[in-house]
Amino acid sequence: MSLFPEIGPGGGGAALETVAANIGHQVGIAGAGADGKGADAGHTHLNNYAIHNATYTITAFDCVVATVGGHTFTLPGASAAGIGRTVTIKSIGGGQVIVALTGGDSIDGSGIVGSNQAATFISDGISAWRLIGTTFLPTITAVALGGDVTVVTPGTYQTILTTGSLPPGTYLVNAVVQFALPASLGAHAEAKLRLLTAASDFASGELQNSAAAAESGQVDLPGIQVTLATADTIELMVTGSATTVTAKAALSNNGVGNNATQLSAVQLG
Repeated sequence: MSLFPEIGPGGGGAALETVAANIGHQVGIAGAGADGKGADAGHTHLNNYAIHNATYTITAFDCVVATVGGHTFTLPGASAAGIGRTVTIKSIGGGQVIVALTGGDSIDGSGIVGSNQAATFISDGISAWRLIGTTFLPTITAVALGGDVTVVTPGTYQTILTTGSLPPGTYLVNAVVQFALPASLGAHAEAKLRLLTAASDFASGELQNSAAAAESGQVDLPGIQVTLATADTIELMVTGSATTVTAKAALSNNGVGNNATQLSAVQLG
């Protein structure tokens, strides 16, 4: 006995086609049309992935929307989108995405998708978009001193390394400076990390000569977390007690490779 009595000899093909067409229509399956959205213009299909490098209002049929650079994407109303509707917003670098809302809707978190991050939101069908997942690809910026640098003016800080402009976000910053000190008791060297645009210091360290002989040593500034509200540059700066204080590119006793003095910033979010 057939599970589908209406499907008999000679009539099954048409009935099966009807069932398949209905299923395809309900789930929005894209067909083989040249535009990737199906050949039947009468059906509504989901936009699986689209890039919009400008301000954009997300439609009820967008699945994943991405952008290069910092732009504002507006979510549709949660009520109109319906309960369970999901949208993923992806930044392909170049800045954070501001997630705006429609009407009086609310959103979990800050409503900001950081550079190189993605966030997925689900509608409660009433007035809220809930954050259900995020992904992040960390960006690492690392620079090393290419040659020895001596103190120009004792007591005055000078910049020896910079990260270049970093987009807004939270960073884990590490720095190390290898110093050579002159043969003078009490000779000292200092290093600090500074935000260029904000003009604010956020870490510092010092090395002092404990004998009347030439010495070398390191100032380490490891594992410092800093949050940039706007784009900024991190500077590694040094000074010392004399013009014979030197920041070394390589170790004095092992001059292989220029990596004794370096600065790195790993974007956490």
